[in-house]
Amino acid sequence: MDDPEQESIGSPSATTKKASKRSNSPSSHRKPCDLCYKMCDVLVRCRIDETLIWHLVCTSKCWKQVSGGEIDGGPGKSYYQYGGMWKNKLAGVSAKKPKQKKNSLIREWNKYGIRYVMNDKVKHAGTIWVCRRSHKSSETTIPDLGCTYWKEYEKVPDEPSDAENLHVDT
Repeated sequence: MDDPEQESIGSPSATTKKASKRSNSPSSHRKPCDLCYKMCDVLVRCRIDETLIWHLVCTSKCWKQVSGGEIDGGPGKSYYQYGGMWKNKLAGVSAKKPKQKKNSLIREWNKYGIRYVMNDKVKHAGTIWVCRRSHKSSETTIPDLGCTYWKEYEKVPDEPSDAENLHVDT
């Protein structure tokens, strides 16, 4: 005596399939900001007042308000303390700060054990050189000796001016 209802209990129904899909959804793992209650994939963990309770605040307007826009807190933010980042691992987001572009300052070349890395610029004998491979400086790695560690710096020319673009046939 087979009961059709008993068979349907053991098989996954449409609602359990939907529930399993939802549990794997990135949006179901978001957390709310403790200040504005916006659901977010990346939050900053920090202390913001005299209670010293850790809060999760969104990285947009709330974090800037409580910290003054600085990791260590701005002036007048004596209770602020940074405690790291929380990230929704199912969402394809990053909690890393973008790398700052390195200033392209030009240093004088030094042959005494200075560590040069790729794209470092040095001035030697009146010429600017760019490092091609990371290395320690020595007498064998002098830029103008033709070693493979350096190449002569060629500044990319700017756009030609309008006067240079004019061509007059005579």
